[in-house]
Amino acid sequence: MADLYTISVWSEFQPLEEIVIGQGYPPDYFDHVADGETRHCLQTIFHEIQEDFDNLARTLSDAGVVVHAVPVMSRDEFVQQPDSLPPLTPRDRQGVFGQRLVRLSPYRMFNPIFDHYRGVCPDQVLDPFQAGDCIINGANNSCVYRMGRDVWFDHSEWMTAQQTAWLREQVLTDSRYRFHDMHTLGHGDCVFAVLKPGVLLTSYHDGMDYERDFPGWDIHCVSTPSVQRQAFNEFANRMHPGTQWWIPNLDNLPRFRQYVDQYLHDWVGAIHESVFDVNCLSIDQSHVIFGCYDRGVFDYCRRHGIEPILCDIRHRFFFDGSVHCCTLDTRRSGAMEDYF
Repeated sequence: MADLYTISVWSEFQPLEEIVIGQGYPPDYFDHVADGETRHCLQTIFHEIQEDFDNLARTLSDAGVVVHAVPVMSRDEFVQQPDSLPPLTPRDRQGVFGQRLVRLSPYRMFNPIFDHYRGVCPDQVLDPFQAGDCIINGANNSCVYRMGRDVWFDHSEWMTAQQTAWLREQVLTDSRYRFHDMHTLGHGDCVFAVLKPGVLLTSYHDGMDYERDFPGWDIHCVSTPSVQRQAFNEFANRMHPGTQWWIPNLDNLPRFRQYVDQYLHDWVGAIHESVFDVNCLSIDQSHVIFGCYDRGVFDYCRRHGIEPILCDIRHRFFFDGSVHCCTLDTRRSGAMEDYF
């Protein structure tokens, strides 16, 4: 049984065996919202989030992956703290580095993840916040990309040089590691994804030196991301300049928008900076899950013997995350490899 729960992820394309999926709040948690327009919008959004996350969980389970869902606080607790962040994007706040699960931010909605793994493999769990405040506080796991012996760090406001040094000194201590810098403005998993050795997907606003770091690889660049193919740009420019979030068909309801901006501003992100067409999850080197359809990306995958699987995350433009953000793989088969 201990082997079943061993935490181990050396690359993001080795065969996936176990994963954690985020969760939204059940729609009835919003029954207390007095304004009918706002209540209806929130209940619609979170009903559809649950549908999409359930579909993603079924897809992974059908592929033989052990799936854990992050529990949410009780309804009574939520009514007392209605601005509490839902655990939608577990990958942002903790990461698996080789055979260690490391907490990067002390958000209590992710306590169940650590309670679970501390119960089955305590020696592999590192929670620096149990010992008080830590320099790693606030670091975002999307600013680190691990591929066997090679690790890239994005130095931004979401991953400082001091936090990078902490990870190297406290976690990534194996002498075989090779470290690199990347520049993605803190949006690493919306900027590039290695689908398998030699095959790399990237977005249009990357700061990677691909000729240096991935010489000879076949690289596909997303030329027109889904947020641009939809009506977001026109909506933002004409009706709500500077908007950070968007919900198609619910995008011009003033009372709902005011409620989100006033009370739920921590729930939303800067979606104009995120290219969700790149934010994908590999089951293995032949199957990759995407949260939106991109014809160029899907054709590129099939040319390389990869079957793209669509698990639509309809409200990715609301909570600023897709299938990579809203999952955290905790076990993949295989060992540390040298892919160069």
